[in-house]
Amino acid sequence: MSPDGLTVSLEGLLTRNPVQLWQDAVQLAGQHPVRGIGPDRFAELSTTARQTLRSDGKPHSAPLQQAAEQGVWGSAAGAGCCTCCGARRAAPSSS
Repeated sequence: MSPDGLTVSLEGLLTRNPVQLWQDAVQLAGQHPVRGIGPDRFAELSTTARQTLRSDGKPHSAPLQQAAEQGVWGSAAGAGCCTCCGARRAAPSSS
């Protein structure tokens, strides 16, 4: 499915605003793939967040926000932490 087709199908299930916030996050991540745009800068750089009344300035998708704000390195570190925590919880108890 093409990105445009995905957008159309998501807009059928969701309001237009979340889809536009996600598109902004993907666009920002693509423009700044390595280091991201910096922590808590999504609200300042997202066109949709700036134009939305009472916006909290977040894309409401943790992976997209992390990719946009922290880039590849931050996303990889976050995935590594999740993997380590998950493995630690799944490990049998030594008692």
